[in-house]
Amino acid sequence: MARASGHGTLVFASGAPPNETCESQGDLEMPRHLAEKIFPHDLEMAMSEDGAKTCPGVVGRDTERGKERARRGPLRLVEGQDESRRLADLFGLEGSILERKYRVDRVVGQGGFGVVYAGLHLVLERPIAIKVLRPMPRASSEQWADESASFLQEAKTIARLRHAAVVDVVDAGVTWVDAASRAVPWMVLEWLDGETLARHLEGRRGRGGRAPREALALMRPVIEAMIHAHDAGVIHGDLKPSNVMVLPSGDTPIKVIDFGAAEVRGDDPAAGTTATERWPRAFSAVCAAPEQLSGARTGPWTDVYALALMLTYVLTDRSPYPDDAIARSALAFDEARRPTASKAGVDAGAWEEVLARALSVYPARRPPDARALLEELERTLERAPRSRSAG
Repeated sequence: MARASGHGTLVFASGAPPNETCESQGDLEMPRHLAEKIFPHDLEMAMSEDGAKTCPGVVGRDTERGKERARRGPLRLVEGQDESRRLADLFGLEGSILERKYRVDRVVGQGGFGVVYAGLHLVLERPIAIKVLRPMPRASSEQWADESASFLQEAKTIARLRHAAVVDVVDAGVTWVDAASRAVPWMVLEWLDGETLARHLEGRRGRGGRAPREALALMRPVIEAMIHAHDAGVIHGDLKPSNVMVLPSGDTPIKVIDFGAAEVRGDDPAAGTTATERWPRAFSAVCAAPEQLSGARTGPWTDVYALALMLTYVLTDRSPYPDDAIARSALAFDEARRPTASKAGVDAGAWEEVLARALSVYPARRPPDARALLEELERTLERAPRSRSAG
């Protein structure tokens, strides 16, 4: 199932045909002229008539705020504006106090499924991030209950992991929000100063990449976080540069910040079922593995694929796949055209073979989990170039 949002990202949810019409949610990464041909109904719901990017409404139609929103029309997000200036407070929470101890200051981020605020823990006097679930347009009560449970499951998953390279969750709960005309789940997370790995890599483009030793130094905490997660029966399912923060200081230089698509395995991992699979698991196409795109069984090997793609990006300072989502999806299913470092003219030495296996179309050919991947990377590191060199 493909979900198009006003933020322009295409999100695939396993188990549904790619042309199925669904709600305007998620992340879109497909050029409009292609989306019009392939996902016309999704695009129609996701975009306003003149093509400007829009935010789905979250206010009740019968409230004064809702009537005012209806008169103004959809909120517009204008490309190129400062992030803090262009994000609207859809919930009207800025300046409020949540649960008598969390001050909500300003909107700092929005995605297809959530709004993130900067705030302050009034008791501990430390900065926090507050993530609030964004209601789906026209969602039924049952759908909203499922989405709310999934959102709170993310908080429980993060709390369960408790790893230095995973963002820390402080609290979670549900509170009534007038602007949404319903009770809305939220979670309070530690505040992280820094930039996403996606932005970090964008800023390095053209600098020639990193040598394997340097790349591993950067990515090791993320791989170790996934080892911890896999040992705990958790599959992230949406690892990508924008879900990782690079921090300027501290003991851990990089952290995984989003577990919204995570699966928690039940008592029978071999069955491929999870404790949270009452609804389709949504994920973005940026680092999606072939089995996710085809709706096949996923597992730790799915995270291995995403880790290998991210390592390739770090090694080359180039996005492994083209920006065109159709071309990217086609490459993901082509074993002969896996986006390894050599394809970008970078000599990764013995790592080339390791990453090629990790990027195999066939999950059985990959290292089975993050621990096995790290072991192979470390075993071959001495045979990898010590400095960046072109192939």
